[in-house]
Amino acid sequence: MPPNASNTPEINLRAARRIASGVAVGHEARSPTRRKQQSMNSSFTSAVGVVGALLAIVSLWRIFTKAGAAGWKAIIPFYNIYTLLKIVGRPGWWLVLYIIPLVNVVVHAIVSIDLARSFGKGKVFGLIGLWLFSLIGFLILAFGSAQYTRANRQDTAAPALV
Repeated sequence: MPPNASNTPEINLRAARRIASGVAVGHEARSPTRRKQQSMNSSFTSAVGVVGALLAIVSLWRIFTKAGAAGWKAIIPFYNIYTLLKIVGRPGWWLVLYIIPLVNVVVHAIVSIDLARSFGKGKVFGLIGLWLFSLIGFLILAFGSAQYTRANRQDTAAPALV
């Protein structure tokens, strides 16, 4: 074997030092440039999350005020869902259903349809706009021309999703 083969102790010691110092060895090591890049990606993701949360709060605030509820209720966790349930004409105990896994998905779909109906929109807008793409649907309700028409539900049973 040649003296510079990769299985000699001297080369293995150099590789171990490079791994310990974080210098690139192969594709898995972390260089200072890579660490800075990850930090920037993390900061960008955090900024997008904060902007999304602010948009959700502002749109929910506007929806509450359109429905005649106090807008500040949009910023209090759990109380905002309770207020939303009251706006769509559902009982407050449905808040407990939001805690149960998988049931919460169905309940939120029903509440989304009810919210769409409360603002004169249809089931499709409720499912696609408010349930699937919530932020966009809330912004449309909040800043669009939709007016709250009160939760007039004919029946007490949950509406069909189809």
